[in-house]
Amino acid sequence: MSGPSWPQLVIFDCDGVLVDSEILSIREATLALRQEGLAIDEADVRERFLGASLQTLMTEVEADLGRKLSGDFPRRLTIATLAAFERDMKPIAGVAEAVHAIDAMVCVASSGTLERIRRSLDIAGLRELFEPNIYSATMVARGKPHPDLFLHAASTVRIAPEQCLVVEDSLVGVSAARQAGMPVFGFV
Repeated sequence: MSGPSWPQLVIFDCDGVLVDSEILSIREATLALRQEGLAIDEADVRERFLGASLQTLMTEVEADLGRKLSGDFPRRLTIATLAAFERDMKPIAGVAEAVHAIDAMVCVASSGTLERIRRSLDIAGLRELFEPNIYSATMVARGKPHPDLFLHAASTVRIAPEQCLVVEDSLVGVSAARQAGMPVFGFV
């Protein structure tokens, strides 16, 4: 008798893997950071913060500025980003068909807030493929590049890390998966 097939769980990042949102997120983050007085362009935001949590972005920018960001910065950025998603976001071509074809449990583990992840999946028509297995960096102490989020997702559905496969598009996400002891596919 053979054992269970591998992988038992496929963990998808959201932005850039399931939904074509990264260009929108980078544009809105750049605008919001410029409003805070940081001289930064979209290329810098992509290089420094692609795949990172909002908290990581804020911590690094506050160190750059030598001061705290405005108290309403996270809320303003979230509102602007969600509005851009409503206007312009699309699912990655073929992703729904690919997820349907997977003979394993699937979930989403993203650096975004739960509100943002769910809204992104709703706009793209993908949420029903993953609900209730949607995990946010806000659920763990440390976001990507730390392994906490992927380990939390696997633990919640009671699947060992080595029985998981992660699909990621950012270096911080690949690093987090490797630190979690999970094989990872880089998606570009």
